[in-house]
Order: sequence, then C-alpha cells, then structure tokens
Amino acid sequence: MSFVSRIALPQRTCWAVAGEMRETLFWPCKSGKAQAVMLLVPGNPGLIDFYIDFCSALHNQFSDSLDIIGVSHLGHTRFSDNRGLSVKHSSIPSLSDQVANMVAVFDQIDSAYTSAAQRPKMLLCGHSVGCYFSEKIVECRGDRVDRVFSLFPAVENIASTPRGRQLWPMFRPGVRQLAAGLVDMLVWMLPSAAILGLAGLSRSLNEDNARMVVEKMLHASLGRAGAQGAPVGDKSHILDKNNFDSKTSSGTWVIKHYSPNCHHCQSFQPKWDQVVTQQAIPLSAQDVHFGEIDCLENQELCTQNKAFAWPTVGVFRAGKRLDGLEGDKSEKELSEFIKRSVSEADAVPQAYDANSIILNQSNFTETTKRGTWIVKHYSPVCHHCRQMAPEWIKLTDELAKQMAGNQILFGEVDCPANKKLCEENHVDGYPTVNLYVNGRYIEEMSVRYTYDAMKGYVLKLPERIKRGNFAPPPASQASSGQPDTSPGSSSDDVTDDKRGTEEYNLSGEVVTLTKENFADKTSLGPWFVKFYAPWCTHCQHLAPIWTQLGEASKGKVNIGKINCDEASALCSKYNVQGYPTLKLLWEGETTDFKGTRDLSSLSTFVDNVMAQPNLVQSTADLQRAQKASDVVYLFAYDKADTSAKTKAALTHVKANAQKMFLSRKLNIVSDTALARQVLPAGDVALPTLVALKDGKTVSFGGSLTNDDQIHEWFYAERFPLLPELSRENSDALFYDSDYLVLVILDTERGEDYVDHYRSSAREAAMEYSKAYGAAGSSKSKGTVRFAWVNGNKWASYVDRVFRIRHDNWPAIVIARPSEDQFFTTDVRGAPIEPSKMGVFLAVRAVLEGKLKAQSTNSIITRGAHGLAWAVKSVWGLLFGSALRVLLTLAGLGGIAYYFHKRGQHTRAEAHGLVKGD
Repeated sequence: MSFVSRIALPQRTCWAVAGEMRETLFWPCKSGKAQAVMLLVPGNPGLIDFYIDFCSALHNQFSDSLDIIGVSHLGHTRFSDNRGLSVKHSSIPSLSDQVANMVAVFDQIDSAYTSAAQRPKMLLCGHSVGCYFSEKIVECRGDRVDRVFSLFPAVENIASTPRGRQLWPMFRPGVRQLAAGLVDMLVWMLPSAAILGLAGLSRSLNEDNARMVVEKMLHASLGRAGAQGAPVGDKSHILDKNNFDSKTSSGTWVIKHYSPNCHHCQSFQPKWDQVVTQQAIPLSAQDVHFGEIDCLENQELCTQNKAFAWPTVGVFRAGKRLDGLEGDKSEKELSEFIKRSVSEADAVPQAYDANSIILNQSNFTETTKRGTWIVKHYSPVCHHCRQMAPEWIKLTDELAKQMAGNQILFGEVDCPANKKLCEENHVDGYPTVNLYVNGRYIEEMSVRYTYDAMKGYVLKLPERIKRGNFAPPPASQASSGQPDTSPGSSSDDVTDDKRGTEEYNLSGEVVTLTKENFADKTSLGPWFVKFYAPWCTHCQHLAPIWTQLGEASKGKVNIGKINCDEASALCSKYNVQGYPTLKLLWEGETTDFKGTRDLSSLSTFVDNVMAQPNLVQSTADLQRAQKASDVVYLFAYDKADTSAKTKAALTHVKANAQKMFLSRKLNIVSDTALARQVLPAGDVALPTLVALKDGKTVSFGGSLTNDDQIHEWFYAERFPLLPELSRENSDALFYDSDYLVLVILDTERGEDYVDHYRSSAREAAMEYSKAYGAAGSSKSKGTVRFAWVNGNKWASYVDRVFRIRHDNWPAIVIARPSEDQFFTTDVRGAPIEPSKMGVFLAVRAVLEGKLKAQSTNSIITRGAHGLAWAVKSVWGLLFGSALRVLLTLAGLGGIAYYFHKRGQHTRAEAHGLVKGD
C-alpha cells in the first residue's frame, strides 16, 4: 500500500484552476497507478457530504485501480461543517464562466495523467446541473472522455414535467402556505434515520445538514410546482397529438411549444405564466384559449405546427396556424404579439378549410361534377408542396368567396392518402394543380405556383367560362399529365434538365444563422453548416478556415454557422454532440463531415457530395463506377422517348439522389442498345432504376415519380451485404440495425487472409438473407446487418468496448446497439467461429435468445443503476402516500430525464464509439 493511500480519505484541499481557487476532494487508488480516473461534477449545493458517501462506496469497490476527484463549482462553499475552508472567486460567475472553468478542470486533470505509461480511462460523473456541465465537457473534449454517468437531476425539476404541473391545484396560494408549513413540521418531526435515509443513505452524514438538505429540496419542489404549474387547469390546456385537433377545431388558440429541458423555455416560463394569468379570462369572452405542447413527447405535432425552435408561441384559428413568435421573449413582446395576432385572427373566416375543400376518393366525383374546380394535388412531406402551401392558402383565402359567384371553387387532394384518385387525375408529380369543368379534366395549371402567377390564371377564368374557351386536352396530356418538375419542351432530350445547374452561395460569404432564421434560410438548396460554441478552442481554430471555405464554395453550396449557446434546442434537434459539428443539410436530409478540418478536406467533401450523376457512354464507364463504389445506382431510359412521364422520372430520380448526397453513385444511360448490354435483364422496360451490388441487380419496383418511394428505396439499398465499418458509415450502420454482425480482421496479415474471412462473412450474410428475406429482417426479432472491421484501425475501440485483444483476431461480435449488449460466444460458450455456418448459426441463436449477452456498460454504470433502485425502494418504505406521490414523481422525472438524454446520443455513441477512434 502506498503512503498516499494511508491518508484519511477523501483528501480535502483547495486547488487553483485557471486562476480560480476550487474546493477539491480526492480519493487516490491504493496502487498509485490508476487505470481509470473519475471526475465528479456535483450539483448545486457543492461538495456536501452525501457525495462523500457515494464516492467512498465506489472507491471501496475499485480502490486498487480508480482515482476519484470531486471539484466544486465556482463560488460554491460547503455547509456549516466545512472546517473554516473558504473558497472565493474573483467575480460572480456566469453559466459560460462555469462551463469554461469546468472544462479547464478536466484539462488540468487530463494533463496530469498524460505522462503515465498507460493513459487511464477518463470518466465523468455528473449530478443535477453537473450533468449539464459533463455534457459541455464532452462537447469540447469528446475525444478524451471514455464514459459519462448522469445521475438524477434536481428534485425541483418535477414541476417542469407535464405530470408534475398537473399538481397545480395542490399549490393554490392558500394551500401552498399550508403545504409549506407542513413541510417544515414534517422535516423536524421525522426521525433521524428517515432524514439520513432520504438525504444521505449513510449514518456518517451530519443530521443538521441532512435536515437542511431535505427541507430545501421539498420547499424547492413546492415553490417550483406552484410557479411552473400556475397556468395549468382553467387557464392553459395541456395539448398533445391525441387532443390537439379536437381542442383547436374551433376558436382561436395561443399555444406555447416547448421542451422541459430547454434552458430558454425555463427562462420563458414565468413570463408566459404572467401573461396567461393576466389575459386568459378577458380573452375567453372572444373565444380565445391558451395551451401548451411538450415537443419532446409530441415531436411530429410540433413539426406539423412549424415549431422548429423552442420556445415557439403559435396562434391558431380552427386548427390552422396563422402566426408565430420564436424565442425567449419579454412579457411586453409576448403580450403585444398575442394582442396583434388575436385581432388578425378575428378577420379570418371560421370555416377556414371551406376556402379550399378537402377532396378524397369518396367525394371527388360527386363534388366536382358541377362547376369549375381548381384542384391542388400534393404530398404532405414533399418539399415543393410545403413551399407552395402558404401561396395556396393566401390565394384561396383571398379569392374563394369572390370566385364562388362564378361557380369557381378550390379543392385539394392528399395524394399519398388517395393514390388511386391521383393516378386517375393524371398526377405524375407533386404539386400538380389541375382544372376541371363539370367533372371533366381540362388542363394542368401552366403557370408557376406562386401567389401572383396563380392569381393571374384564376382571374382569367370567368372570361374563359363566358366564351366557353375550354378545349379538350391533347391526348398525351390527358394520359400522362405534366408535373411541375417536368422540363418544358417536348423536343428536348430528357437529360436537358436545368435543376443541376442551380448556383448557390453567389456571394462566397459565410451566413450567420440563428434560431429565428435557420428554418427559412436552410429550406432551399444545400447548406454546409458549422455548429459551434464561442468558447470552444477547436471552433476558434476552425473559424478562419471556415471563412476561406465560404469563398472556395462560391456557386456550389451555401456555407453557414450557428452558435449553439444561443440556439441550444435547435442544435439538440440536429443531434449535435460536440463542437464543432459540421453537417451538410438539404431539404430534410443531413450528412455529417467526419474528416480532417482543413480547407482541402472540407472542399473535397463539398465537391464529392455535390457531384452530378455520371453519364454512362460505354460499358467501361460503368465498370469504372463499380470499381469505385460497393453500390452503384443506374437509371436507364430511351433518349428517343420525350414524354412528360420519362422527363418527370429522370427529374425525380436525380433530385432524390442529390438531396440524399448519392449523386456520385448515380449513373445515367440514355442509349437503348447500351442499356440492354449493361442491364442483366436485357429486355427490361425503360425507363428503369436499379442498384448494382454484391454481383446482383436490385430493381426499383415503385413509381418513378413518387419521391417517398424513391427515397425509401435509395435508403434501403445504400449498403452492400458486407460494407467496411468506417467513421462515415458507423452511425448509419449502428442506428439502422437492431443487430450488427461485426467481423474483426487483422489487415496486416495480407489480402488472402482478409479475402478469405470476408468471403465467409458475405456467404453468411447471403445465407441469412435467403432465410429471412432480402432486407435482412426477421419480423419478430428485428433488422440484422453485417460489416467487417479493419481491426488495426479500430484496435482501441474493439479492446475498450468488446474487450477483444489483437491476438484473438479474427473475431466475430454480434452487437445489439439499442440494448448496449453484444455477443462473442456461441451456444457452447466458445468464441463464435468466423466461418459461413459459424456466423449464421450464431446470429440465429441470438435471435432465438439462446446466447448470453455481455454489456458495453462498465460495472460502475451498473452499480449506479443499482444504487438508484435502492434509493427508490428506501423512499417507498419511509414515507406516506401524499409525500410519496411528490417524491415518486420526482424520481420518475429524473429517470425520464436520464433516458431522454441517453436517447439523444446516436446508437453508435451509446455503443462506445468515440470520435477519436
């Protein structure tokens, strides 16, 4: 035993970090050679004694190999038993100061261990607000953190949850004072054992301190529940996906969209409460109601309501959004917004949908058989349809009543919900607006789908009706229609598509994005966006390079940046786990940049993802494409076919490939003879779309003008049977798989060795595909994918997560990312044999539940979970029903918070993938 380990633990001292003195607790390991170092980031009270109990219990279990260091926040001192220790700070620290200083703490600890012969694993353990600081450390130093443990947040957060806020009636002014008195009485009447059990779970905790902690926790819960919950009840309705439509179908609604964990939402909450309290009753006489939606529990509803940042307050009339206010606004701004929006809403007709009649398969024929109808055909998920929607609403709101006198009416059809009807209505693309007279199709609206252009078209219709100027449509149009995306001239070659020549970023400048303008700016064209924090060192280093990239990408792609300190909810929505994070966005699709952050690499990335499809003019061209990529997409058509349908098919295929950043893999053949040569089924009807991979041809069986089907097929076929695991595809492979079979190989042993084991694994994948279908999915068990791993590149990851060393390669691992589990042994308990049948039988045994799983979580993580369960059990025994309701809700809120934050990480990260690997 070393000298240091014989000193009473923990050692308590003051430590200078970045010019500030910090109170510190230290539990050194007995050996003096730590294999792991855990930094404890405490909650708001600072380093009070119940942290000593917790850390001492952990250290006793792992005293031979674990160093634990607890460091207080800036300006925090302990309670009365601090033995006169005074920790001072130079000024009142802000949240940013606290984050920066805690990152400096981590850096100082990390640097102290870098000289060790073998660098220990760095662990973070955060409690309450310490969870937030731990996340910020990971964002800045993700490549140096091996594991993060998040303990429960503060009990007072109960009041921020929808369930907790429904307790508001218990906290009306009179009841709240009574409850506060009862809390004081309860705290001082409870026996010492109960107080210690609640606050510290240890007899060594000072009883006076324990009573202080319990009293403050309970008062905080009561106070926060009273303040946060005040609007709930008669004043503000809790809305969700189940009751939104029925509740908002009549009247005017002012609705707050928020996240319980969003800092700006918490800051905005008291302002919202105050305004609602003041205005709810007066406005109720005008049929105005208030409501709120938790966007974490109702993400689709919030997206539908265009709440892309939190908090967002929207004004709705008869279920339709009229206006919105984003961000943490003042009471005055919120009040003025509500007053103005409610006044404008009063001018909107209650029969909102009557301006554009909802048509479907059952009512279309009967409804349109009399009069002149202008009908919009659309898809709710089509980007161009969403762009057109406000133009259509403006048009129909203004002209519906005016045109009704001429028997000219407006209608709309949701095509995914009415596929057969849209096919009958000559719809080959979205959006399409058709004109019908007395039930007969006349023409497609031939103007651009903007308000001004459509208004001009509509206003000419009364004169055309008077003259009877409605000739039957040409036969070609009647049979195929012409979607908005079709090229204009029938004499042009189909490949003369102008979409690929659009230019972006004409100024060559980096655009500063904010939570207010992000959705608008990024809705059109491709955007390469830097998500950053101003205090992040790596972000500061990247800044001049990013400016140069703006100029280098002129005419190619928009370059933007967004400060995540000012738009945390938005960055969370895009799953930003560290700074800087670089993402290319295009109309809802995203791809992450994971390469070296120098100008050359960034420019190459932009050029690659923005590349145009390859025009195949010979079989040699296609062979080169297949050598360059495991998966190749091929669109073949007859250039002599200039029909609108073929033009639309090419346009839709190219647009989807580009938005999914697959253009480099798309090859286009316009020569019929060549198409017959390169397609295995030479007599296939053109146009056609196929994927060439694993020596086979996979044909697309959907509609070549259906964006949803094309997108789904591209996504499903993007991997071969056995891709190589890489930084670029790791997230997709782990996230998209219920089970991922990894074949770990030593590539330094030569090509023959690698080819042999890859061939065996590929045969196993093919065998599995035959048994369970081409999609590799067992309906009852889930999706299974296969990949091989260059063990020499991923050695530390394989050792750290799966505990497989180099001398045990080749090795087979079957990962189950969603459960943080993996399997390495077969039914006999021996390592899975890296052969075709060995792998296939092991996969089948896993699906049948016959193999024993191992956990990627360490014993410390499992111990912390066990401790949490013990706390829950003790509380259940100690307290009566009324208090138990409050405390149980707090615990459940903490558990929900833990799993919510855990769910924000990709499955790959949850499975141990660290950016530095």
